Amino acid sequence: CSLVMKISGGKDSLLICGDAHSDELGTFLLKTYGKRMQAKYVQVGHHGNNSFPISFYDAVDPFAVFMDSPAWLLTENGYTAAKLRDSFVRKGTIVYDFRTAPNTVRFE
Repeated sequence: CSLVMKISGGKDSLLICGDAHSDELGTFLLKTYGKRMQAKYVQVGHHGNNSFPISFYDAVDPFAVFMDSPAWLLTENGYTAAKLRDSFVRKGTIVYDFRTAPNTVRFE
């Protein structure tokens, strides 16, 4: 169980996915809220490991994502976080993680 929350300003928005991560929940959110799920910044679900499918993030269309995970989740075998990070990088999405800390968001 987790909370998915969107914070919006006049120009920017932040989607916080918490520990939410299932394909079914991603489908539900997109079907229920559609384009209202789009956000400039996204804290990815479940620290990026076994997260929402990339199709969910494609629909949300973030400029930058936060993968708040420990180093081992992005570097050791057996975890999917590095694959998700790499897919963001290939699309030109900025990725903030432990290597870029401290990370902050300031939006209008």
